[in-house]
Amino acid sequence: METDFVTFTAKAFDFLAPNPNQICITDIARSLSNICRFNGFTRKFYSVAEHSVRLAESKEVTGDKLKLLMHDSAEAYLGDVVSPRKSPSFFLIKQDSEFVFEKFRTREKEILKIIGIALEIDLSEDQDIKQADYRILLSEIRDLMPKSPLWDRPYYHQDEPLKEKIEPWTPDEAYLRFLRTYFELKGI
Repeated sequence: METDFVTFTAKAFDFLAPNPNQICITDIARSLSNICRFNGFTRKFYSVAEHSVRLAESKEVTGDKLKLLMHDSAEAYLGDVVSPRKSPSFFLIKQDSEFVFEKFRTREKEILKIIGIALEIDLSEDQDIKQADYRILLSEIRDLMPKSPLWDRPYYHQDEPLKEKIEPWTPDEAYLRFLRTYFELKGI
């Protein structure tokens, strides 16, 4: 079975055997700018790239700005998987004595580690990143999602959303802003 695919810059990315030579910031920016958050159920298209840039540019959250920008970069190679699908309760069938979600999470961490090596960024898990990601999630729900009783659950009221209202960018704008932010933060 073939496990590689072609990226925007014509690199062959091997999903099961990734290496740093297969990683390119242009590929990450292009892919994330074309992936819609919330499985596409937003009122307007809103990309993972924009989500990441908004976190990196926010003055309301703490944490390393480059790490904030790159925290979802593995999604360039895996796609954005909505949170419930990452939960163990989503998978009721065991496969090879392991839950499928554990395999996915392991692959996601491996790819994030490879990205970190390739781009010389520490992408290890970080509580500041999780907190910032949660706060922007609340902002995205407020500004981009349809009204639903689901948002009344206590989980969604443990913190405050960011103050800035989200007006989504086009994929091309998100792509360019992601690259600009990356190069500025790297000092390139």
